[in-house]
Amino acid sequence: MAQSPLPYLLALSTAYSSILSHHWQFQLFPILVSSWAFAVATHLIVWLGWIYPYHVSELRHIPTIPGFPLWGQFLDIVTQECGVPQRQWHQKYGPIVRYFLPFGSERLSIAEESALRRITHVRSRYYPKPLRVRMWMSRIFGHGLLLAEGDDHMNQRKALMPAFSTQAIKEAMPVFWEKALVLADRWNDQVKVGMTEATSIEVLDWLSRATLDIIAKAGFGHDINSLHHPEAPIRVAYQLMFASNLWSQIFYVLQTLLPSPNFIPTQIINKIDRAQGIIVSLVSKIVLQKEVEVGREGATVDIDEKISRNSRDILSAITMQDKSLKEKGKKGLSFIEKRDQVTTFLGAGHDTTAKALAWSLHLLSKHREVQQKLRKEVKIHFPILFSDQDTFDVDDLAATDPDKLPYLNNVCREVLRYIPPVPLIVRESQVDDVLAGYHIPAGTLIDVAANAINHLPMYWGEMASKFDPDRWDNLPTCWTPIAFMTFYHGSRTCIGRRFLEMEMKALLCVLISRYDFTGDPASADPETSKVWRVALRPKDGIMLRVLSIRKSTKSVHQDR
Repeated sequence: MAQSPLPYLLALSTAYSSILSHHWQFQLFPILVSSWAFAVATHLIVWLGWIYPYHVSELRHIPTIPGFPLWGQFLDIVTQECGVPQRQWHQKYGPIVRYFLPFGSERLSIAEESALRRITHVRSRYYPKPLRVRMWMSRIFGHGLLLAEGDDHMNQRKALMPAFSTQAIKEAMPVFWEKALVLADRWNDQVKVGMTEATSIEVLDWLSRATLDIIAKAGFGHDINSLHHPEAPIRVAYQLMFASNLWSQIFYVLQTLLPSPNFIPTQIINKIDRAQGIIVSLVSKIVLQKEVEVGREGATVDIDEKISRNSRDILSAITMQDKSLKEKGKKGLSFIEKRDQVTTFLGAGHDTTAKALAWSLHLLSKHREVQQKLRKEVKIHFPILFSDQDTFDVDDLAATDPDKLPYLNNVCREVLRYIPPVPLIVRESQVDDVLAGYHIPAGTLIDVAANAINHLPMYWGEMASKFDPDRWDNLPTCWTPIAFMTFYHGSRTCIGRRFLEMEMKALLCVLISRYDFTGDPASADPETSKVWRVALRPKDGIMLRVLSIRKSTKSVHQDR
C-alpha cells in the first residue's frame, strides 16, 4: 500500500513556518497561505513524479515507459492511432509494460501469452471492464451482454447462444445476400455500367447503411431500409453516436479522463441522449411486437429446429429460448434485458462490420493482386454473380457456403488482424493477482490492445506489419491463437463473431463480382487518419474509385 504523504507535508510546513517566524513585521497570513500552497505543490510534484511511482508503487518493478509520471504518455495516447503506442512499447520494452496518464495514474499494457490467457480464460471474471468504461458505453449500447459482468454475463450469454448458433446464422444468410445485392444496385445509380471511367464513392457511409439494414432484418425481423431511405431516424441517430466531428472527439477524450459521464458538458450529453432516445424507442417497439408474436406460439425445447422450420430472426430465437427457460422455472430475460440486448447488437453489430468491410475494400484497392486473386476465387464458386442475368434467388446463393472459399477466408482474417475494428479493450483487476511473475494489485487498469498484439513480430514473425492474406496458410512457429485478439478470447469472446464473418463474406463476394476498386488520388490515405469511435474508423470516411465490371445495368433479387 502507498504510504501517506502527511508526514512529508508536516515536515515541509514546519520548515516554512520556522522561516516565517523571523519576519513577523510582514503581512503574515498571505505569506503563510502562499507558503503552504508552495509546500503542497512541491510535495505533490515530488511525491507523484518520483517517490510514489519509483519507490512505493506495487507496480514499480514492471518495465516502465520513460517519461515524467505527472503527465506520462498522455500525448502519445491521444495523438496517435489507438493501440499504436502500445505496439511500439511492447516491441522495445517487452510484453508487459507500465505507463502513466496525467497526475501519475498508472496503467499496464499486456501482450504476454500466459498473462493474456489468465485474463481472458483462467480468471476472466476477476478482470471486468472498469466502471467508468461501462458507464459511458451504456449511453450508446444500453446494459446488454457487452457490459454485463459475472453471473449476469454468464446467464445472459447462455440465453443468447441459440440465437448465434450455426443454424441461426445459416438462416440469416439469405438476408445477407439480399442486402448485398441491394447495395450493389444502389451503386449502379452512381457507377455507369459500360463506362471506362471510375466513379468516386465514399464507401463507409453506404456500408454502414447496408449493415444496419442487415442486423435489423436478420436479427430482429425489422426492415429499416436505410439503403433507400438514409433519412431514417434511427440511421441519423447512429450517425450522431459514431460521428468523428469535434463534439464527438471531445466526448471520447473526456470520458477517458473524468470519473463519470455526468461531469461531461451538458451539450454533449444531450446530443448522445437524444440519439439514444430514438434508438431505445424503436427497439422497445420491436421487442414488444416480438413478444406478442412468440406468445401466440407454443414453447419449444429445440430452438434450432424451430428457427429452421419458420425461418425466424435472431430476436425470435432469443424470445423463444427465454419463453422455454421461464416455463421450466429457470431464469430468463426481462423486457429491459431483451431491449438492451437488441440495442447492443443493433449498434455494435452494424458499426464494427461496416468498418471491417470499409477497411477491406480500402486494402483491396491498395493491393491489386489480392483483389484480382479474390475475384477469381469468387467467380469459381459463385459464377452466377458474374452472369448478365437480371434475377437472383437469394436462397440459391445461400446454398453455397462462403466458408468453402479458402482465399476469401484468408482475406477476411487478414483484414481483421491488420485493422481490428475494436483496437483496445480495458480491464481492471478486482483482486490481487500474479501475471507473468509480476504482482498485480487489485484496482490495476490493464490494456489488452488488439491493434498492438495483432502486429507483434514475437507472434507473427518479421513480416507482422505487412498486409498478407497468404500468411494464414503458413503461420510462423511462434504464432499462438491468442495472438489474434480481434474478437477477444475466453468467456468474453465476441458472441457475434460468426455473424460478422459470414455477413462480411457475403457482401465482399457481391461487391467484388460487380466492381473494381482503386484508391482515389484526390483523397488522403485513410490509414493515416484513423480515429477511435468504439470501432476504429477513418476520420473522413473512405473514398474509392469504383468501376463496374458487368454489362447489365440492374439486378433484381427475389425476396424470400
